[in-house]
Amino acid sequence: MQQAIVLHAKPHRENSFLCQLLTERDGRITAFARRSKNQAHLTPFNLYLIHTVQGHGELFFIQSSELVKSMDTLKGARLYSGLYINELIAKLLHQVLQPEQCLDWYIRCLQNLLDDTQPIEPSLRCFELDLIDELGLAPDYFHCAITGKPLNPHAYYQFQPDLGWVPNANHFGVASPKLTGEQIQQMATRSWQNGTTLKQSKIFMRWWLDILLMGRPLKSRDLFKYKR
Repeated sequence: MQQAIVLHAKPHRENSFLCQLLTERDGRITAFARRSKNQAHLTPFNLYLIHTVQGHGELFFIQSSELVKSMDTLKGARLYSGLYINELIAKLLHQVLQPEQCLDWYIRCLQNLLDDTQPIEPSLRCFELDLIDELGLAPDYFHCAITGKPLNPHAYYQFQPDLGWVPNANHFGVASPKLTGEQIQQMATRSWQNGTTLKQSKIFMRWWLDILLMGRPLKSRDLFKYKR
């Protein structure tokens, strides 16, 4: 048995369905389940205890499941944010190196979204940074990739994916949005008290994630365009 969060579920033939799960032991998996007395109704965002067996290839079969914690009460922008983090995992997180930690930071983000007293944007930025870490792409946020010297808090830098933070990325082919050395370090330490840092971090993370998505659109982003 292991804990798992449902990222997405859809009907598959009669009395069965396919779902994407983030599990504490097997990472992100695709699983097949039948509706039966041994199966809880698998709903996105909820935490379950499941027993699975692996079939041919990468498909798993859920033998039994029980609800551990209900977290499917998100509404409005918080629901759209939950769909956004689920879609990022589904499209980017194929091989999970530290599945138990991934489940922990996913649940932490989801719990923040469920708490109306917690602002949404810092939670999403922390989630994105955790995802980048899990993908093994986290750069050195504290030193210039060209000189090796500490970033100047007042100077502007751009990010070059294959290199790191440089004074001017135009010379290297890919130019990210500009951030100051101070903003880069605040982003690295998850310090969101500065509103400008939070705004620039959002612009930067969107740019970087779009590169990693290789042109694949995020349907969840469109939902924010129509929110009231």
